[in-house]
Amino acid sequence: MAHVFGVVPHRAVFTESVMPKQMFVRRDVYLDEAGDIAHSVDNTVFNITAKQSLTGTSLSANVLTDGNTTSCISIVSTTFIQIGNESLVVITGVYLFFGEMNSPVGIHKVYCSNTTGSWADGTVLYNAEYDNEDLDVFAVCKYIIYIPPILNGNSKIDICEIEIAGCPYGKYGDSCQLTCPENCKGSCDLITGNCVFGCSSGWLGTNCETACDEGKFGDQCLRDCSENCISPPCDPVMGQCKSGCLKGWKGLNCTEECSNGNFGWNCTETCHGCIVNECNHINGVCKVDSFCKPGYVYGKYCNEKCEAWHFGTNCNKICNCLGKPCNIFTGECSDDGCKKGWKGDSCDQECVSGYFGFNCSFLCETCFNQSCDILEGNCRVGCNDGYRGRKCETPVSTESSAIIRFGFFIGGSASMCVVLLIIWMVKNARRRIIKKQESRQAIDKSHSNSNEQHYDDIMKMEGLSTYQDLAKQTVTVSNDYDQINNSYANQ
Repeated sequence: MAHVFGVVPHRAVFTESVMPKQMFVRRDVYLDEAGDIAHSVDNTVFNITAKQSLTGTSLSANVLTDGNTTSCISIVSTTFIQIGNESLVVITGVYLFFGEMNSPVGIHKVYCSNTTGSWADGTVLYNAEYDNEDLDVFAVCKYIIYIPPILNGNSKIDICEIEIAGCPYGKYGDSCQLTCPENCKGSCDLITGNCVFGCSSGWLGTNCETACDEGKFGDQCLRDCSENCISPPCDPVMGQCKSGCLKGWKGLNCTEECSNGNFGWNCTETCHGCIVNECNHINGVCKVDSFCKPGYVYGKYCNEKCEAWHFGTNCNKICNCLGKPCNIFTGECSDDGCKKGWKGDSCDQECVSGYFGFNCSFLCETCFNQSCDILEGNCRVGCNDGYRGRKCETPVSTESSAIIRFGFFIGGSASMCVVLLIIWMVKNARRRIIKKQESRQAIDKSHSNSNEQHYDDIMKMEGLSTYQDLAKQTVTVSNDYDQINNSYANQ
């Protein structure tokens, strides 16, 4: 008599006797309440590759899945048997057939694993001594690994057949011919096809064929669609707003506010001019409304950048860069430098006294008191001793300088004399005029008309002669001064 033990989910009808040597496909047969055959599940590993960890047996391990319970192999306690392939299988029963030559005493272990050659991450299906009682089991994996008892010495166990009851993943029904509902979460019941692990997101019902009601989505339809969808309904599975999001919202479900610096439809508009990029995520109004970042014109949106050549807070600073405009945010000019009369990183500082030109790099040291125009360097109040010209760049000799100073002295003295002479002559002329006016009053009133005419003629002649003499004298003095200047110019 062969030894058989099984791990099954329900009581099954099967024989414990050694079957004749023939090819067959074993099935678990389930009975209904009346005792009639209601359903059968295939042996999912029939003719599937089997291997053992140690070689040297007379027969290949594949005899364990050929359906013949009389062809056996002997294995030692230090080996293991693996059956399966890369396809997932829903397992509801495990059957092992042992030969009569060696008794299967000790602890037997059966694992369900998804890693070939390893059971470290597998599920334990059986871990006990030999027992022919039916046990509940349900697992989904790719491989069944059997580990025999650890016995003394080189003890061997004869094993003849291993059968795995169940269906390929996603199948159910008689002979696993039907496909589980597509919205099942995981596998379905192998008999009824009901979704035993529930439904995928967006679906309800025993067969998961009912979509969520409008406004609901997700696992068991327990979540509400976002109020930020432009229009309902949302996708029942993921909750995605089919028509997009309202202003100020983003994300698959329109539940995320626009990040700092963005606002509006799909958060595509920017408010980078607002302080720390904080603006209303819907309309873009800056949260700090008293001023904007440097580089932006003040306004409630802070979204208008400074014009060229302007920078700073509210764009109230002007840069005088030589080439292209400065950076509107920092005010920094390019490597070209500054225009005439300006200096600094932003070329917004006038040259200090004594300096002029591009980048204020020139010194007007020969100008008197180093006072010059900041653009061209023209001296404002004359030159230091020894220099002449608009920029006081032309040196003059010591002799010429002495002559110039002497000429200025002589010219100044002559000018003073001329002024004093003119003053004396004017006063003298006025005295003479006054005397003649007094003489005129003494003339007889009876002869006033004729005498008066005669007197006026005399006054005209005498007055003209006086002023002509004065003009001649003035011209003489001026000519003397011109001669001094001409002598200086000829030096």
